[in-house]
Amino acid sequence: FIKIHNTPDGTFPNGIPNPLLPECRDDTRKAVIEHGADMGIAFDGDFDRCFLFDEKGQFIEGYYIVGLLAEAFLEKHPGAKIIHDPRL
Repeated sequence: FIKIHNTPDGTFPNGIPNPLLPECRDDTRKAVIEHGADMGIAFDGDFDRCFLFDEKGQFIEGYYIVGLLAEAFLEKHPGAKIIHDPRL
């Protein structure tokens, strides 16, 4: 694991911890590319959401992740109902 900005600091010296904002994704994107990582994970300020990046440092929109999770869930539970809140 390569950690960046992992020391808690309520003054947010590295900017607002909100990967939904494109301007807040650069450090994770650059770290993925620089280290040849297979993926990147960025968390928001209170760690209740995580955001994924592919091996090229590209941000993966949440609806793609929901689709992958739904597909995996339905393989185990065919015909199950999935509820998704698309606000993000």
